[in-house]
Parts: sequence; structure tokens; C-alpha cells
Amino acid sequence: MLAQHHVEYGKKAQSEIIGTAIILILVIAGIVVLWSVFQSVISTSPEESCTHAFDFSLEDACYNSNDEIMVTVKRKGDSVAIKNLQFNFAPSDSLWSITGKKCTDVRLNNREYGGYCDLTQSGETLSYIFNVADLEKQEAVSVYAGSEKSMCEIGETVIRAGC
Repeated sequence: MLAQHHVEYGKKAQSEIIGTAIILILVIAGIVVLWSVFQSVISTSPEESCTHAFDFSLEDACYNSNDEIMVTVKRKGDSVAIKNLQFNFAPSDSLWSITGKKCTDVRLNNREYGGYCDLTQSGETLSYIFNVADLEKQEAVSVYAGSEKSMCEIGETVIRAGC
């Protein structure tokens, strides 16, 4: 009888040890999964992804003979799909967006106002012309590219007189 009691207690202790080991393994696996998720979120922060994601350059910004601002943007590659170009003028802090739809106060070189404002495609250089008659004299422009959720700066330059 004593030997039978000892076997029952041994099985009970053994099952408790196995249960505890399984719980520890699950907790460790959960920690590893959470760590990998946090690492991937940290490594794809917008600041880091912006340095490699866009193949753009801000070529020039100047006032043309009609006192409009012409900003020239070049796209060297097609590494990421963009949905939006934004132009932020200073000192007025006015923001203009190009989404490939009709524009009223922006036009492409050799086009009229009110037409479509195309987004720069791979290997293409486009000059965007802004009708800024209602704004004070602008001194600089910052250009951004991206989607509605994440915009990355292409560059910033002083707007020079005379194109």
C-alpha cells in the first residue's frame, strides 16, 4: 500500500513538473514573438525608410517671367509607388498637393491651369508651376513624396529669381 501511494504522488509531481515546463516554454515563445514584432516596427520607422525609399531629387526652384514659382523634380527610379507630391512654401507655410488629378493653381510646364497634374514617373523630370499671386513673396520650398499616411522629404531649396 505504501508503494502504491508513493507511485501516485510521483505521477502527480511528474505531471506538475511537465505542466510548469509547458507554461514556461509558452511564455518564452510569447516573449520571442513580441520581441520580433517590436523589432520590425522599430526597424521600419518612417525616418529610416525615407532614406532609401524614394529615388527623387529636387532639381531647381525659381520665379519665372510671370512671377510664378517653377519647381523642378526628377525621379531617377521607381523603387516605390507614390500617390502624392507635396510642396511647402516658406515663409507662408502654404502646402500644395499633387495627386495626379485636376489642378487649379498648379500646372505643368507648357500646360494650362486647370489640367491634370501628373506625378513624376521613373526617369522623368517635371517642372510644376505654381500660381502664387495671392501669397506673399516666397523664399524657399520643401518637397515631399509618399502616400496619404507617410510623407518623406525629397529636399528643400531657396527659390531663386529668374528661371
